[in-house]
Amino acid sequence: MKKTIFPIFIIGILLVVFLSLFTNNVQAAHRVKVKIEYEYSWTGNIQGDTGKSVDGEGTESFDVIGDIIVASAQKGDDSGEPLTISIIAGGVVVQTETTTAAYGSAIVSYSFPLEELEEESTDSESGLCSMVLMSSFVFVGAGGMVIFKRRK
Repeated sequence: MKKTIFPIFIIGILLVVFLSLFTNNVQAAHRVKVKIEYEYSWTGNIQGDTGKSVDGEGTESFDVIGDIIVASAQKGDDSGEPLTISIIAGGVVVQTETTTAAYGSAIVSYSFPLEELEEESTDSESGLCSMVLMSSFVFVGAGGMVIFKRRK
């Protein structure tokens, strides 16, 4: 009986180690909005976890996911009207720039504080690790029950 339990126990431990190594790289990305405001036509680029080119007229907002956000917008004409681009996180404007130059452009960037990234990463890892440990113990426990059933 000892020979049968030992391999199942080892498989359970290896499963826990493998999955805990996998979860160490889990990080929660941030969701923000990039808002471009200009009365006339404009073009721009937005970079988060992925990048995209945008164009429009008037005010538009874009959802972006990432821990580092970079966005730019350029006026499509020589108007002296202001073009404003902003990054909004949690309902708060964290970065904003404005230009009134003819064909002017504005660039904004924001990176979330390292402490906040580590805290979110730790929270998501601990929840996932707890789930992995529970499922591993159930696996090992189920293996033990099968062994005891065979014995009868």
